[in-house]
Parts: sequence; C-alpha cells; structure tokens
Amino acid sequence: MTSSAAESVREILQTVTDPDAEVPVPVQDGASAGLVSALPAQASPEDGRMAALREALRPDLFHAVRPWEGSFDEGVARLQNILKEGGARSIVFGEWDEAPVWVVKMNDTNSLGWFDRHFQPLPDGPSFAHGPVASIDIGHSGALVGPSLLGLRHLDGEAVEGTKLAFCDIGPGHDFTSLFTRNVSW
Repeated sequence: MTSSAAESVREILQTVTDPDAEVPVPVQDGASAGLVSALPAQASPEDGRMAALREALRPDLFHAVRPWEGSFDEGVARLQNILKEGGARSIVFGEWDEAPVWVVKMNDTNSLGWFDRHFQPLPDGPSFAHGPVASIDIGHSGALVGPSLLGLRHLDGEAVEGTKLAFCDIGPGHDFTSLFTRNVSW
C-alpha cells in the first residue's frame, strides 16, 4: 500500500463513529476497495501466550490479529457481529503452536461454520476453546474488518503501511504455515 493509501485509510477510520457502519477502504494499489464493517476498537490486555502468537506471525499480520476478550462463547458472539455477510471468514488461533482454524459465515444469518486448516468441518469447534484465542477477521470482499482494522487509526503511517489489509489470497485450503515466521509442529 502506498503512503497516500495508508493515509486515506487513517483518515477514513478517524471519521467512523457508528459501530454498525460500513465504509469503503482502499485495501492496496490495484485491488478493489472493500466494504469494511466498523466496530469500536477496544484495547485488550494480552497474556504471554498471545504475545508469543504475535511474535510467531509474519510482521505484516501483527496488527491484523485481534485477541478475543471474555469467554470463548462471548468471543464467538462478537465474531458473529463482525462477520456480517455470507462468505466473511476468520482465521482463528489458539497458542501459536496449534493449527489455526477457519470460521466462515455460512449465509446472511448468524450461522458460523468451523473448519480445520484443510477445510474439513469441525462440528465441535476448535480444540483450543478453553485457552487464549485470537483471530484475523476478513470480510466477504477479502478486506480486514472489525476492531483490528479500526485499531490501525491509532498507529503511525509507517505501521499502517506495513500491515496486510487485503486477504483475497488467503482462503479455504490456504497453507497456514505461510502465516508464521517459525516452523510449526502441525
């Protein structure tokens, strides 16, 4: 993303006050802008395990990760509000050495489907539901959505420019090992 595009993102995010607003955000040069769901950004404390996850991820993903607050069920309920349209998806992480899973908004209702990294259904959800959880939330158009996107407004231009905002290249069947800078055991 160019510096002017990064500045445009910051300017747009400064104007968002409606938590249910959808605003156009330029995702990168040559890519179509996506509608992004705007939810209030909330700072959340991170424990050492979430810090380890962020350190293990590629640097361009660092600010795209949203630590979940509250219980797992509260996190799922919030995710249902972030993923507004069918096809919206999240990459959900437990500890960095556990394989992430997909959560996909199945249609325009609040139905979420859970899938392993090979996109096989997980009817009981992920194995890490009782520990720290974080996600990268992606709208149906492939753009970063939700609190992580809005959190970028508090960063300087250099940090915004280095953050991945478009995720059209990451979809079902994607090799999640490419998201990490460390070798993973799964």
